[in-house]
Amino acid sequence: MKKKSRPNTIPQALRFFTPSGEIATIWCILIAVGAYVAAFSGGYALYFAFSSGALRFAIPIGALAIGDPPTAFTAVQFVLLLFAAIPLAHLFTGRSLFSPRVSKRAAAEWGAGAALGASASAVCVALLLALDVSRLGWRLSAPRFTEHTLALAASCVLSAAGETVFFQGLVMGALRSRGRRIAGYAAAVAVAALAHGSARFPLTYLNWALCALACCLLYERTGRLSSAVGFRCAWALVASCLAGIPLTTGAVYEVYAASLYFVSGGDAGLMNGLLATVAFGAICAWLLRRIVALAKNETGRK
Repeated sequence: MKKKSRPNTIPQALRFFTPSGEIATIWCILIAVGAYVAAFSGGYALYFAFSSGALRFAIPIGALAIGDPPTAFTAVQFVLLLFAAIPLAHLFTGRSLFSPRVSKRAAAEWGAGAALGASASAVCVALLLALDVSRLGWRLSAPRFTEHTLALAASCVLSAAGETVFFQGLVMGALRSRGRRIAGYAAAVAVAALAHGSARFPLTYLNWALCALACCLLYERTGRLSSAVGFRCAWALVASCLAGIPLTTGAVYEVYAASLYFVSGGDAGLMNGLLATVAFGAICAWLLRRIVALAKNETGRK
């Protein structure tokens, strides 16, 4: 007698592959979380090895860590995320995150996103100074440019780009490609909020969630990552590299909190204050309105 094959007792929801041959959504999320943890663990391991002197001989790492090693190795963490996101996106969706050709439209969208991020960050800084909530550490006519400024700018760009590509491009993009649009938004926003939130500053959870939502809406509106990456890079460059919020080695200016810390976020940075909540909330509302208007126009044409 032939032995009867035992039926597969693993629930469908927990199986690695779906009946169509795709990796199951739950496993995509778990793999992405594992990659995120691995990238951050690798960055911290490099930082502690450098701090202890084990990597002092490594000239490239030493050059990257000019002035402010923690900032530099934060960038290393997000570079690791960037390199992890590329093969994972192909594994999850069968498509590449990036096009080999940079089109004029993609460049224009990057510029539009960058203009939005830079102007929003600059307006926040200007309001803090105008209301005397924050003050300049030195005169506006005496900017400081050093080799530390270049290292800080590179760290800001790499961190913002790597994070956006991973959260919006990989996490949200993989779920959107499976028809789980709302789940894509929720996952990208939740991961960003939990990654940056601080129990000491509860507003950080909300601000990072709104920032991630703004990037998701930019991605939704254009269908490309370029505008979301431009937005995040420009916000980080203006706030950290230009204004020095939070106080960072190598910034062009130094804007420090003087009063109403709950508005400015204090020395911990804009992302911990109420002003950032208002700014990101307004940006999200404007983008959502634009997306709805475009959808109505397309429906009317049909």
